[in-house]
Amino acid sequence: MNMLVTPAISLNFGMKVIYILFSVMFGLFLLLVITYLVKVIKSRRDDRMAPLLTMDAKVIAKRMQVGHKGAFLQDMDAASTLRLGRDGYTRYFMTFEAMNGDRLELAVDRKDYGLLIEGDHGALTYKGSRLISFERN
Repeated sequence: MNMLVTPAISLNFGMKVIYILFSVMFGLFLLLVITYLVKVIKSRRDDRMAPLLTMDAKVIAKRMQVGHKGAFLQDMDAASTLRLGRDGYTRYFMTFEAMNGDRLELAVDRKDYGLLIEGDHGALTYKGSRLISFERN
């Protein structure tokens, strides 16, 4: 009779451990998601609240960040794939140097990235971490 009770107690204990581990992992995941969302919201708010600034500057560097998003789902009745959130992305950044030597890296759109080259001088207008315009001299 003791042998039958021991496995039942052991199984019950094992399920409790699994439940606790699952709860802890889910809690950590939820904490990470909330932390990320707070960071994104704060960054966007800071950009919106930042003053619109203009200064003379020079383009000194350009860079791209290339990646891909998420996974894809396959259509069950066809060989094609549904690309939900799987498409690649490219983010563009440029580093500007003010006349006093301060450097500033800003996110730019593809058009500005293509039109401006390293060494261009001009009037830089930006708000937060976003380029608004760059007028060559």
